[in-house]
Amino acid sequence: MPATELINTKLWWEGPPWLTLPPAKWPPILKIPLKNLPETKPACLSIVSPTPEFVTRFSSFFKLSRIVAWIYRFVKNAKLAAAGHIASSKSLSTSSTSSFLAWEDVAGAKTKLINMAQQQQNPEVLSAVKTKVNLPKSHKLSKLQLRMDKQGTLKIICRVRNRSGTPKELTFLPIKHHITRLMITSLHIKHGHPWTSALIAIISEEFFIPGLRNFAKTISSRVPPVKGHMLTHSHIRWEPYPQAELLLLHPSF
Repeated sequence: MPATELINTKLWWEGPPWLTLPPAKWPPILKIPLKNLPETKPACLSIVSPTPEFVTRFSSFFKLSRIVAWIYRFVKNAKLAAAGHIASSKSLSTSSTSSFLAWEDVAGAKTKLINMAQQQQNPEVLSAVKTKVNLPKSHKLSKLQLRMDKQGTLKIICRVRNRSGTPKELTFLPIKHHITRLMITSLHIKHGHPWTSALIAIISEEFFIPGLRNFAKTISSRVPPVKGHMLTHSHIRWEPYPQAELLLLHPSF
């Protein structure tokens, strides 16, 4: 209907005529059964929120995790100041007032970044785990045993067991997220640019990342391993054998 006709339409401005009547004279409500409808199909809606701009500005996970740690420390101290506890030195821990970041600050920032990556790439998985609802069979993670820890991080329960006998748990990370790729690159640099198989073994000790092999190959091809990781016999400089011991072993020399 064009806008010129919509202006003069009484139904648009006042609604149907029965709205002015008493509720007893309203038309009966049609009850449509919502179960076992042949035209309905189960669907899974995935909503992916964009990555914050400040995260994409960093090319180093080392710097990003520490910036986030400083931000959370500032927020924590600001809340204490607003509550009137900033004047008391006993209310603040040593890590909150120190000019250096503590291990707990960096570890907490790392957990926050991991949770951010999971929430932005796989919100439907987190929602299903929280509400204890099974994922659709077509989902890639439907066959895995998932759980959420106290910090809200999604974990994968493996068949491999720890020394204590408990099942080993790995942190799930989406390969397409910027934080995941920064973390893989950081581990590649930290361990001296290992080959693809070694890099995958290092990452798999803590994380479960679907599609890791292809990205690990890309990382390893950009930067070759350092010389300390690829020594061959031609690179080794053999020291001369002591002449005195050589004569004792082989008098003919």
